[in-house]
Amino acid sequence: MSGKHTYTKGRASWADGIDGATPVQATHLTNFENGVTNAQDTANDAWDLATAANTSLTTDVTVKSLSAWATNSSMTPALGTLPADSYVYAVDVHVTQAFNSDGTDLLVVGWSGTTNALATSVDVSSTGVKSVTLGASAGYNSASHAVIATYTAGGSAASAGKALVVVRYVSVPTTP
Repeated sequence: MSGKHTYTKGRASWADGIDGATPVQATHLTNFENGVTNAQDTANDAWDLATAANTSLTTDVTVKSLSAWATNSSMTPALGTLPADSYVYAVDVHVTQAFNSDGTDLLVVGWSGTTNALATSVDVSSTGVKSVTLGASAGYNSASHAVIATYTAGGSAASAGKALVVVRYVSVPTTP
């Protein structure tokens, strides 16, 4: 089958020419047909973002990440440099050892001057993959930033604690 096809799921519909679709595009269309939501389809979201920003995109988009471990002894680790013209679409925090101050243990992700730019107030007092609320600077960033995670003990100093922090992004075109 060739040409334009329209995919409809509930009230949403999508029309796309699937001739010459990349494997990522074809997977996304298959996921859409099978009822996979965007939240479940994050691997393909990078393609969606890049396609929306540049309709002449002809190659797959590479998802990039910055990561570091925040611990009770390394409370402000550097994750790396987020390049200019990037789009942050997710921040993940996985606590493998609970932080144990006698108050509220919180982690934020951002940069100097705006430490919660990418992720706000993640509770790290228990283990597991955490629900993260993205900060005001998640999304498109025109300037580069040195990204840091910042752990704050809500009371006494924690004697234990370890969390992996991952910022996921894609590079986007500098002009529309």
